[in-house]
Amino acid sequence: MKYWFHDIGNVEQGKILEIALDRTANVRIMDELNYENFKNRQSYSAIIYYVTSPQLRVKLPRTAHWYVVIDLEGQSGSVASTVKLFKST
Repeated sequence: MKYWFHDIGNVEQGKILEIALDRTANVRIMDELNYENFKNRQSYSAIIYYVTSPQLRVKLPRTAHWYVVIDLEGQSGSVASTVKLFKST
């Protein structure tokens, strides 16, 4: 599977992750261990969204080293994406 990823780094619980996309795509948010499992095609756990709007905001559930993985689920082409972090309100 072709995918794109953002290494967000260590982020505290409760921060808001904002993901902007230029087309519909799958978004997986996972910690470092699960990202390694994902890359190695092993069982993994993730927060998964099928995003049809240009922007997604997610409150991170715990402090961890986070990754955002984006794929088109077999569709051709590419996707432009940006990721920003905000303090919880």
